[in-house]
Order: sequence, then structure tokens, then C-alpha cells
Amino acid sequence: MKRFLEQNKIYFEIFASLLFGSAALFVSLASYHISNQQLALNSQAQQPHFSVQTTYVHNDGTGKDDDTQLYVSSSSGFAYNLHCQVYSFLDIGLFSGGKRKDSLVPLIGYYPVSQHTGSSVGTLFVFRGNANNAHLLGLVDSLKKEQLPPGETLAEAKLLNLVVIDYLDVTNIGHKAYFLDGEATQEDKATDYLKAYGAMLPLDIGKISAKEVLDAAGKPVP
Repeated sequence: MKRFLEQNKIYFEIFASLLFGSAALFVSLASYHISNQQLALNSQAQQPHFSVQTTYVHNDGTGKDDDTQLYVSSSSGFAYNLHCQVYSFLDIGLFSGGKRKDSLVPLIGYYPVSQHTGSSVGTLFVFRGNANNAHLLGLVDSLKKEQLPPGETLAEAKLLNLVVIDYLDVTNIGHKAYFLDGEATQEDKATDYLKAYGAMLPLDIGKISAKEVLDAAGKPVP
């Protein structure tokens, strides 16, 4: 045995070197994989997590919730060069001939006042209206009373807000985030609504009549 080991010593040394080299390579690959996972987790943690909320503001004079305010916030991460825009629509649903047709009517004036807080975490933007909810409720009530063509009935009239957020992340890469009616939505769906907004001249929520809304209704909801 001793002679066998002495004669084959070089082979054992080579095998041992290969074995230890393979083990070191495995450890290096494992460390590299773990490092990449940690970088991905750190990058994800640094991304902003946006949310959109709407609150009602009570008017003691009228005893009603005449105003609404929209808040855009981020719970974590970092965002820079922030820009935010709200696109408001009146979603009109009409029944005609046993079928329902939904139309989008672009609005202006629902959130005429916007404030950028300057923060990158927490509340980022606040959008305020001037009796916007009172105008909306009055308009919906007028729509319910408006005489429609024979065979047509109003199924629904509701407000929709599309929020578009532009920002740069910590690596200086530009992104967009979209929220429809307070919920995150995909870019292709948001693009359809933006096209609908640009398809006609927006109507002023504080000045329009029910007849003007029904005349403008006609573009199907995407």
C-alpha cells in the first residue's frame, strides 16, 4: 500500500487540486448568485410604492361633503423629478335597444388646484377641488331627469380619474405609474384613456349641463 501511494502520489495531488478547485468555484458561484439576489432585493426596496386615495371634505355650511381631495403617496423607496397629472372623465352608460353603451366624457376643473409637497416618501401630491363633488352630484341628478330619445335609458353616470406619475428612480431611469379609479393599471389601458381624453375638448365640470354631457357622450370606454 505504501509503495502504491508513493507511485501514485502525483495523481492524488492532481485530483486533490481539482477537487479543491471545483469546491472553490462552487462557493464563488454561490456567492455571486447570493450577491445578485441581494442587489435585486435592494433595488426593489428602493423603488417607490405609490398609492392613490380620495377623501371627502365636509362643508359645515351646507351640511354635505361638497369637496373631494386626491392624495398621491409613496410608502417606501425613492423617486425624483416627480410629475403628476390627473385626467378626469364622466363615464356615461346608456341602454339602447337592449344593449349598453359606455362613453367617456373628458372633464376639466374637477381638481383645479394641485400641490407638490417636495417629499419623495409619504404624501407627494395633493389635488383639491372647489365644490367639485357638489357639482358632480348635481350633474348626475340632472342627467337622471334629462329626457332621453325613445328607447334609451341612463344606466350609470360616474366619475373616473386617471392618475399618471412620471419619476426617476435611484439609478436615474425614467418610469411612469398609472392609477385608474384609485387602482394601479397597465400602461396599455391607461394609453386608451389618454387617447379618449384627447379625442374631444374637455368640458368644465362647474359649467356643463346634462344635455352637453349627453351630446358629448359617444366614445366607447376602452
